[in-house]
Amino acid sequence: MHEVIIVGGGPIGSMTGFLLAKKGIDVAIIEKQKHPRWKPCGEGISREGVEILKRHDLYSPVQNLLRNINGISFNILDMNLAFQRYATPVAFTFDRTEFDYALFTYAKDAGAEVHESEQVQQITTQGKIQVKTQRNIFQSKILVGADGVNSFVGKKLFRPWAKNELGFGKVARYKIAHPPKTITSNVMEYYLAEGGYGWIFPRMEDEGLILNIGIATNNSSKLHQVFDWFISTIESTKDLKLKGQEIDGKIWKHPIPGNGPCRGTCTHSTLLIGDAGGFVNPLTGGGLKYGTLSAIYAAETITKFFNNEIESLQPYQDVWQKDIQPIFHEAYQLREKLYFTHPLRLLSEIQNHPEMKKQLFQSFVGEKGVVTE
Repeated sequence: MHEVIIVGGGPIGSMTGFLLAKKGIDVAIIEKQKHPRWKPCGEGISREGVEILKRHDLYSPVQNLLRNINGISFNILDMNLAFQRYATPVAFTFDRTEFDYALFTYAKDAGAEVHESEQVQQITTQGKIQVKTQRNIFQSKILVGADGVNSFVGKKLFRPWAKNELGFGKVARYKIAHPPKTITSNVMEYYLAEGGYGWIFPRMEDEGLILNIGIATNNSSKLHQVFDWFISTIESTKDLKLKGQEIDGKIWKHPIPGNGPCRGTCTHSTLLIGDAGGFVNPLTGGGLKYGTLSAIYAAETITKFFNNEIESLQPYQDVWQKDIQPIFHEAYQLREKLYFTHPLRLLSEIQNHPEMKKQLFQSFVGEKGVVTE
């Protein structure tokens, strides 16, 4: 019998496991895959996100994996809209496989019991929580769903996402042995287009320049068409050969929570965190910073609960509604303006309203948001 079971051993589940284990709480993490493994992701985190990691003893396992980003470029179609260079890193890129594995190991070393290659098949919450996998039956007092956008915990104990609550992404990684001068290894590039945006996130490693290239959109029917157009545009404007050069030969399609934590995140014995809870910026699709905050809030709430400082898990939902919900509301409003306006009209509006350009940098780069002390 554990005090807490966390379903999902990705970065957010592992962070929560570490924070709880550090407080002496008996916690088990159940992960359906075997680490190390890669999952679809932009592989980027803002400076604010890293500051949050530092404040909560979550930085050391990933410190050496982060690559500095000192410039941000915004484009509409193939036209440059704005470029800004920063004296200090404004964001960081990383290898998702190594990032997740480092945090999973960190939680294990802190005392969390970990189980890999175990798929949750059944959950019951009558009386005590019981989680059944293909190999084991686990019991606990509290359950945390950290199992991603397709969360089994979310579907079974809350509700499935509605179709209009999801966006979609498509992403691939490319190794560039001899980068052209059109690509800079410490500059993130964003491309706004009707219905969503595309990105180029670079990372220089010993084996060469790694480019994480993808798109995010609300229109799943045009996902493949837009991705092909985006890759062709990059090839022609950057003098690159990309098609057929994907790392591992894979292009990944994946859903993205699009409307924030809109299906609830808390019952008397269960919390949803990370993508499972919808802690993803509605504008950018980025979830690492807000997922980290959800892990911190969850660990703090659970610790107080076991210390008899609070009587329920409701304070978890109260704190994110106060700190995160207003930011997501603003991001959602900007998304409606950016993604549902014709690109040429959008270009004109941004050029005529300098405050929109400032808001764009703040929203994508992460210069505005919650940093817990």
